[in-house]
Amino acid sequence: MAIVEIINVTKSFKDTEVIHNTSFYLKKGKVYGFVGPNGA
Repeated sequence: MAIVEIINVTKSFKDTEVIHNTSFYLKKGKVYGFVGPNGA
């Protein structure tokens, strides 16, 4: 069972697209982390 679903998200800042058509879901009871290239 997904507690969060993100479907077909696209995000841009001015003329720079940073996320393109991304989808994912988070399952209940799991631990997730998002880490960028610089570790933040």
